Amino acid sequence: MKFNVSLIALFIALGSVAYANSGSNSLVKVIADENNGIYKVAYRSNEVSRVSVAIYNSNNERVFNETLMMNAFVRPYNLSSMGEGEYTIEISDKNGKTVEKVNYKRARIQSMVQVSKVAKFQGKYLLRITNTANEFVTVRIFNQNEEMIHENSFRVTGDFATVYNLEQVEGNLTFEVEGQNGTNAIIKY
Repeated sequence: MKFNVSLIALFIALGSVAYANSGSNSLVKVIADENNGIYKVAYRSNEVSRVSVAIYNSNNERVFNETLMMNAFVRPYNLSSMGEGEYTIEISDKNGKTVEKVNYKRARIQSMVQVSKVAKFQGKYLLRITNTANEFVTVRIFNQNEEMIHENSFRVTGDFATVYNLEQVEGNLTFEVEGQNGTNAIIKY
């Protein structure tokens, strides 16, 4: 948060210099946070006016539009529910139009899934999941006849581990781990 406040203060300070030197009546900047799909639009003018913000997808279809009456703002626009691709952010006021192109890609979660037998304990298995973000994960365990004998779901952020007691189950086992953001693993014993 302190970084954002400092960034905004720097933008306003630089904007004052740019405004004083350019003869233009408005200043626009698009600040991307590509990790979460949020793009901040910063706008500044010396007088209150009608400002239009429009966002277009790669097919030049308008996916968002709003009109504001103000002389300055910093507003976040969240593309995380949109498909990946190039978007055009267009800011218009009575002084003209500013167009910025951004390339939105969803953040990829990197995960490692490991299942191992616990040494010295018959029928106990350690499941360990390590990932780089927050992910909802479902674990299914199947017996040798491919019948599901266990299923549970939980949220994993960072490191997670649990031990399954399967000493009552005979034969081979299959662990299937499925994450909402693409973590998939099938491990057979």
